[in-house]
Amino acid sequence: MADRKLQALTLIQRIRRHEMEQEAAGLAELNLKISALTRQKTTLLDELHNQAHGRTLEAAPYVGSYVRAVRREEARLNGEIAALEKQVAEREAVVLEHFRQMKTYGKVLDDTRAGQTREANRKEAAQADELTTLRWGRSQFT
Repeated sequence: MADRKLQALTLIQRIRRHEMEQEAAGLAELNLKISALTRQKTTLLDELHNQAHGRTLEAAPYVGSYVRAVRREEARLNGEIAALEKQVAEREAVVLEHFRQMKTYGKVLDDTRAGQTREANRKEAAQADELTTLRWGRSQFT
């Protein structure tokens, strides 16, 4: 019975660890996407800064529409980043919950193992006491 309990707890702990690792991998993927979008936004704004200063008179009429287009793209990127950050927060909560569950099962598993060890030690001590008592009894009557 105790061995089955240990096997079940070990299996549950492995499953929780696997679930947590899958969620953590998804979290890392989301963070990579956020990083890529942030780099894209930074590049876009750097290009705006460098190209918005019209060097020629021919480009001057187009600068305003270029700036508006860049700002729209920046707003779109900010929206995507915000949505991904929301997903990251949700995934972090899930990973944290899986971690808590995994640690809880680990604690129960450790406690069960410790209980089994105590029980085995108690039985061994009881057998040793019984043998000692038997030897003492024989020595008294011989």
